[in-house]
Amino acid sequence: MILFQHIRTFSFGTVVAPGSGVLEPVIRRGLLVGAAALALCSVFAGLPEAWSQTIPDRAVADSNNQAPFGLRVESNLVVVRVVARDAQGRPVENLRKEDFKLFDNGKEQAITQFGVESPLPPPKQETGPAASAPDHFLAFYFDDLDMPFDDVVRARDAADRYLTANFQPSDRAALFTSSNSIAVDFTSDLKQLHEALFKIRASSHLGDNGCPQISDYQADRIVNHEDPDAYALAIGDATNVCHIASKGTPLKPIIFSMAQRVLDQRLLQAQYSLQGLNQLVKHISNMPGQRNIILVSSGFLSLDLQPQVNAIVDRALRSQVVISSIDSKGLAVLPGDVPDIHVGYDTVDSHLLFVQRDFALVRKQMAISTLEQLAEGTGGHFVHNDNDLTAGIRRASTLSEVSYVLAFVPKNLKLDGRFHSLKVVLSEHRPGVTLQARRGYFAPKKAAEREEGESEDEIREAVLSRVEMQQLPLDISTELSKASGNAEFSVMARLDVRPVRFQKAGDRNANTLTFVSTIFDGNGTWVTGQQQQVRLNLPDTSLQKLLTSAGIVVRTTFHLAPGVYTVREVVMDSEDHHLGAVSRQIEIP
Repeated sequence: MILFQHIRTFSFGTVVAPGSGVLEPVIRRGLLVGAAALALCSVFAGLPEAWSQTIPDRAVADSNNQAPFGLRVESNLVVVRVVARDAQGRPVENLRKEDFKLFDNGKEQAITQFGVESPLPPPKQETGPAASAPDHFLAFYFDDLDMPFDDVVRARDAADRYLTANFQPSDRAALFTSSNSIAVDFTSDLKQLHEALFKIRASSHLGDNGCPQISDYQADRIVNHEDPDAYALAIGDATNVCHIASKGTPLKPIIFSMAQRVLDQRLLQAQYSLQGLNQLVKHISNMPGQRNIILVSSGFLSLDLQPQVNAIVDRALRSQVVISSIDSKGLAVLPGDVPDIHVGYDTVDSHLLFVQRDFALVRKQMAISTLEQLAEGTGGHFVHNDNDLTAGIRRASTLSEVSYVLAFVPKNLKLDGRFHSLKVVLSEHRPGVTLQARRGYFAPKKAAEREEGESEDEIREAVLSRVEMQQLPLDISTELSKASGNAEFSVMARLDVRPVRFQKAGDRNANTLTFVSTIFDGNGTWVTGQQQQVRLNLPDTSLQKLLTSAGIVVRTTFHLAPGVYTVREVVMDSEDHHLGAVSRQIEIP
């Protein structure tokens, strides 16, 4: 599928500066007009399928019924979303930047950017009467790789009951699984969702490791910590349950080899689960309106995958995607009271029985800790120890009425990949108020370098997003003229160039502005788009005229059939790679 079916030239009306070959700006009725050294290029060869779409890593919007809050791009910017709740669990509103203190590894940091977020409203109406369009996108992510069958059945039944009772005409729901066995993209078709839900099965990729059965946590204790109790439990099971006789051959090397295999398999399976979730965050960030993911899982050990968990949280924060998580096991039971697919056989040794129970308890806490990190870090709900999964899904699907976005650049950050703990507190004590925020982040391992093609990727990601970005002040207006057949629809993108930095060479000032106009249908599916470039190489006097003018206006014309559409306009400059991006909803009668 080609993102841009065709590309068109554009002009402002022209005044040619003899021999200059550059855009020479003059003011005419508030619009920039000039002779252009304009070039068109196709940055994008095509639009990947849903699972391979990418999202913006560089902006978060505030939608508190005000102008969007756009994160300014700074080196090593760390973003923290904070949800404040009172003693009754209600959101605390009207907090300001000075009400917060933020600590990185115990050292207070200067909060350089601050914003207030509410669930995103639908895009503004620009042309035609109000039209009904989807404004809430809810994605279910069933971690079927890590759920036993009983958990799958209870969770899918609960999701089906929730959708049947609560689904609204403006809602769109999607269903994906970590095994990638089920994939239903965003739809309003409840029958399709119902049928897909009941096709979900437990799909663990783990093979049968034989006897003794070693849990992933126990395997980690053996391989990475040389834990004598973990060895003793496995050797006890090998001799007393599996009836494996050493016959002079030490059992310890055999147990180590089995534990290594279990750990490798569990690590690979956890990678599958996290990769699928990361792709879903990318995909849902392309949708307009409210966007949240409900992760349903029995939990899994992330162990060495904490940087990946952190990256998912960071991507979701920058893209205004909220992840809520549900522990599908429901109300916790004492380890050992009920058989668990991750726990070894019972042992006749009383000490080892206590070791087995302790291992099972710690493993459970570590497994759901990953679910908790994803929810707390993105402003979502973490539902656990609750057998009413339907009520849990209802709570998880409800976004907080208000959250606060704090961003800072760490002082003297070493590019060593180390974990940094974060703590957010209120400047003044407020009785009963609790704060939910991410626990930390990993420092980058090396300075970021702009690679060939990165600018094109950033533009493509901004096009696919619905987050408004105002690093470059961009606005659009539209015109509609009805002819026979399809309507002729024009988008006028106006850029205030005062924040644009120009490359200075003698008395010339250079920059290239890339404009992309894209049309999506009422379901958020790409329809058509055009890309245009304005290459500026201006003498000082012309630049001053441009800076005092109404800016640059670029017109793009489409021919559209009747229907509801979203217009997405993006601009990027070539010097700082700053972005401007806006979306408007329109209706073609």
